[in-house]
Amino acid sequence: MKMQENPGKEIIKALKIYGDEIVRQNGSHILITTTKNGEHHLAR
Repeated sequence: MKMQENPGKEIIKALKIYGDEIVRQNGSHILITTTKNGEHHLAR
């Protein structure tokens, strides 16, 4: 049986297309940032 890919990885791939980048990762927690319209952070 093949396990499904983590949906979080798909979200990160999509965000990278729009210019977001991973700043750091601690276990399953990821901090993503973008500089579009000022600097914004997204924690997952």
